[in-house]
Amino acid sequence: LSLLLKNSRMNSLLTPLLYASIDLTSWDIILRCLETLAMEPDACAFGRDRAAFVKALIIRQPKTRRPWYCLEETVTATLVPSIRRMVNLRHFSCRAGFDCSSDLLYIIATRSSQSLRSIDLRISNGMPSQLHMMCEPSIFKFRSSSLRNLHTLKLSVPDWSFPLQNVFVRNLIHSCSESLK
Repeated sequence: LSLLLKNSRMNSLLTPLLYASIDLTSWDIILRCLETLAMEPDACAFGRDRAAFVKALIIRQPKTRRPWYCLEETVTATLVPSIRRMVNLRHFSCRAGFDCSSDLLYIIATRSSQSLRSIDLRISNGMPSQLHMMCEPSIFKFRSSSLRNLHTLKLSVPDWSFPLQNVFVRNLIHSCSESLK
């Protein structure tokens, strides 16, 4: 950290390397890293948008129970805006089963970068909040143009999920089926 704060030249050289690939495995690290990535660029040292440097984000299911201070609202408030700013994201994996995972899938499906190649996501039993605002016929017509370069798609969807969420997932798979390997 002190080397990154030494001067702007060191920061510009090392920050992209530091944030290129992030693999999170414990609740404390997940929470702290997401808070760091969610910071607006003007609040960061040298005005760097750290989320824009992320090429691979892997959030594994921690082996311990979620602590009391790691609230779902905190995760949602930090992860969702960060994903929107990850313009260079190539691989996204989240096996932690956050309640916001349906929203994450919607954001990735509609606003992801063209460089995204791989998604591995465990979807919770919740409807994306954006789908609540859409009328039913538009959900049935939904096609994602953002994922045309996707090679790998691994989704874990609960058997008891909402019918409209199933339609959304089915249309998403259909949208990127030609590029999947």
